[in-house]
Amino acid sequence: MRVPSFMLKKLYVDDSLEAREEGGFAFKLKNNLATATIVAPPEVQIDGTPVDIAFELDGDPIPAEDITEDSPFDLDKGVEVRVVSDDEIEDGAHQIGIKAETDEWDTLDFDVEDTL
Repeated sequence: MRVPSFMLKKLYVDDSLEAREEGGFAFKLKNNLATATIVAPPEVQIDGTPVDIAFELDGDPIPAEDITEDSPFDLDKGVEVRVVSDDEIEDGAHQIGIKAETDEWDTLDFDVEDTL
């Protein structure tokens, strides 16, 4: 079952894009929809360019490449996760593309715009 993009955009926490003190950037996702099991490395693009990411849950980083069918990431309803990257981006407005394969909802694929 595919979830419409307009609903998926609600996962993104508005105005959460920020520069990290240690370099790179971060933004937040909050699952207000339904529990999802991510079964493949999620993909993030900034202005069309792929970036390496990790999920931070309770301060513990989980690199995207560690998320597989054998080692899925459970994103329970109501949970907020911080998406972090060591990649540098310039100040200003950015298009953020987010794509994740899930057991329950097939491919989650949406874009949002935020400003650093």
